Amino acid sequence: MKNFLIKNKKAFTLIELLISITIFSFVVVTAIGALYSAQNFSAKAQESQIVLDGLNFTMEVISREIRYGSDFYCEVSSPSSYPPEQKSGTNDCASVDNPGHAIQFINNSNESIVYYLKDNVIWKRDYSAGITEQVTSSDIQIDKFNFYVNGSKPVSSNDYDQPRVTVIISGQTNPNNDSVTPTKFWVQNTITQRKLDN
Repeated sequence: MKNFLIKNKKAFTLIELLISITIFSFVVVTAIGALYSAQNFSAKAQESQIVLDGLNFTMEVISREIRYGSDFYCEVSSPSSYPPEQKSGTNDCASVDNPGHAIQFINNSNESIVYYLKDNVIWKRDYSAGITEQVTSSDIQIDKFNFYVNGSKPVSSNDYDQPRVTVIISGQTNPNNDSVTPTKFWVQNTITQRKLDN
């Protein structure tokens, strides 16, 4: 009778138990690794999105001010001093090989404004109020801030084109978190002066 009970008794052997634990451990470690990677990717994407939202806001502010502006002077040579000297008149810079590095114009409030790049940051100078302010945050490194202006001269000088400004901004994000990889960006916008050229 004892032999009958022992032969019919079913249980896991030690080897089966070790194999089960090993497989379970492998699945758990893989799942935790995937979860950690997904969380890290999500943090990187969220930080990059916040920075790029700031860049989009910057581009929108510049574009809106240009759209309602007039008397565009495109500074082709790199400014010798910052902020660039105030210019009078208008100046086109439509050559792809020689873009503008600063743009000066009269805004909707009749203030003389210039946008320019200094130390990888976009700056705005209001000559009328004597105020210079940083436009982009330190989370963004601007490598290129170029302008192409066409049709800035008045109709009286036989320029019948409506003033058009193309703004190009490129660079990369400067994440606060060391584990986040910088994201490169290139943004372009073409703006036409809203009021009719005269």
